[in-house]
Amino acid sequence: MAPRRSVSWLLLAANLHLTAGRGITITPSSISAKKQTQLTFTGAKNGDKVFFTKAECSAVTDDAAAVIKNGRAAITVAEEASGLKLCLKPAGGAIAEQAGVSLNVIKPTPPSVVESVSRSSITRGVTTSVTLKGAEANAKAVFVPVEKDCSDASPKAVLNVDGKGSFTIPTAGKTGEYKLCYQSPGGSDSVQQTAAKGVVKLQVQESATTSQDEITGISPSLITVNVPTVVSFTGAATGDKAVFVHSASSDCAAVTPEKDVGAGHAMFTITTAGEYTLCYRSAGAQDSVAQNGEGVKLQVKAPGVTKEMVGRWQSKEGQLDCTSLTYVPYCGVSQEEKCSRTYMVQSGIGYKCSWNLQAWPPKCTVESATDVAKICMSGRCANDACW
Repeated sequence: MAPRRSVSWLLLAANLHLTAGRGITITPSSISAKKQTQLTFTGAKNGDKVFFTKAECSAVTDDAAAVIKNGRAAITVAEEASGLKLCLKPAGGAIAEQAGVSLNVIKPTPPSVVESVSRSSITRGVTTSVTLKGAEANAKAVFVPVEKDCSDASPKAVLNVDGKGSFTIPTAGKTGEYKLCYQSPGGSDSVQQTAAKGVVKLQVQESATTSQDEITGISPSLITVNVPTVVSFTGAATGDKAVFVHSASSDCAAVTPEKDVGAGHAMFTITTAGEYTLCYRSAGAQDSVAQNGEGVKLQVKAPGVTKEMVGRWQSKEGQLDCTSLTYVPYCGVSQEEKCSRTYMVQSGIGYKCSWNLQAWPPKCTVESATDVAKICMSGRCANDACW
């Protein structure tokens, strides 16, 4: 009986050896049929031979093997399949199925999945959202110059359930016509998309640049340290961004404008006194350019109020009467269209007639009854100060 028991244990051990494997994992685990795809075999060694099959590993021959080099091997499967098992044959060793490893093979990506794109053009160097009509969630896509073959491209942008993805044409890339290369979810190929109206394309335009005189003036040009203040920009356009840097110690080339000033104004808080340079970036640009026009330098003073800080109020139309005003508010901080006489100053500059430099914001010592018509005019306050 003892010899018979020993033979049984040997057969069981051999069977475990054929299926246990040695902890190999593969990436990706899903590829396209008929497309040669580079797979990464983590845990494999140079010279190992690998096979994917539905059959038993013992039925595979060396002729069907791919050889591991630097942890990778080129795999091509002719037909769709799911759950293909990995058979590995180490150099000089026996073939064995690798437990827990399987490969799915999907059908090739069709050439007419995408019907159209949501944009006719994008700017080189600018990440842009584009929706691909007809695309599937988790598919991938890329735009390449029309003369390039999609089979040589690698779709990287992952699409959401709406077919939307973020695309960036490198700054060094060429301008002109680009076509769409698409990859089905779980695939590994890259297929040119052709709709009923022809190849799906868009135009790639030259990157925008910022000039040194985009902004011709700022207001106010004098603010106080650590006081949040709304600054207006003459010449600002939608999508523009700005930042102020200390003129003596910083350079625009070293900073990235991030404050959105597309509405013509934005709130800034400066923590150090001195003169500041406006660094600006036009919509679509990737630069940071110092503005050199007259009236674009920002002076930042230590706490305390001077008449010069509110001198611009004197040029406003209307009659300033300190016996009737409670505040002269800067309405732009809250985008208000109308200002009440009790409007609290959040930013900008308050006004008082007797200059009490110990108070902030300064206020007029006046009666509470106020003629609202003298403080604000409807429609004038959203981007400007008024009384």
